[in-house]
Amino acid sequence: PESVVPRRVPGMLAAVGILASLGAVLLTARPDGAFRVGDWAGVYGWEVVSESSAHRWMGPRAFRRIRPGETSVSCAVRNERPDDRPVLVTADLDGRVVQRLTVPHEETRYLNVDGIPAGTRALRLVMEPSFVPYRITGRRDFRDLSLRLEWASGEKAP
Repeated sequence: PESVVPRRVPGMLAAVGILASLGAVLLTARPDGAFRVGDWAGVYGWEVVSESSAHRWMGPRAFRRIRPGETSVSCAVRNERPDDRPVLVTADLDGRVVQRLTVPHEETRYLNVDGIPAGTRALRLVMEPSFVPYRITGRRDFRDLSLRLEWASGEKAP
């Protein structure tokens, strides 16, 4: 026996999809919408290596919310790419480039952004090149990664 789909089901499915899309847009309409769960977006969860060591991998773009009254942001980034390539970091505040930094393989560099103007909403870090571990090593990790975030001001490791 064939199943019969009532004529109104496709219309109802379309309406549900439109409402879900509208809900997603409304949740992120404010600039702070991307930072609902913390000060960082574009950064994966903590990976605890030992009792005294933890880090977070960053994607090809990461954003750090600038809190009201905050005038500086610092972080330590480490290049642990499996292919030995250096990574270029371009940092900007609300679209205005403030720093470029090259992180050689197996080295840690500190990014310090001072003199953040009042009203600035976000620090954006763009890392090039990024990599997918599976494509280089065959390890079953399909994330698009760039650098490890070792430490950031205003943040505590787990």
